Amino acid sequence: MQVQTEPVANFRASTTAGKPPLTVQFQDKSAGTYEKCTWDFGDGAPAEEGESPTHTYRHVGRFTVTMTASGAAGSDTIVKKDLVVVEPYLSYVPGVLAQ
Repeated sequence: MQVQTEPVANFRASTTAGKPPLTVQFQDKSAGTYEKCTWDFGDGAPAEEGESPTHTYRHVGRFTVTMTASGAAGSDTIVKKDLVVVEPYLSYVPGVLAQ
């Protein structure tokens, strides 16, 4: 019989900054016993399930990513505030100096 241990949610992201569209590969690094990972990417997209989802950020902003690992032994949630930063493209107009 396998012992069930409470999950401890954790993950990492392949990249955390760039220009839109920014595609980020998330990788589950949770510990303990769990069957399901649920992700909120912070940009208004529907929540996703899976261990290593890929998500594309299409708008400029700072995005908080939340992941929950859950199973028979319980659940745990990790929140990484402002983890992904999508920066605007800067326009260059000849003869105009930015201030």
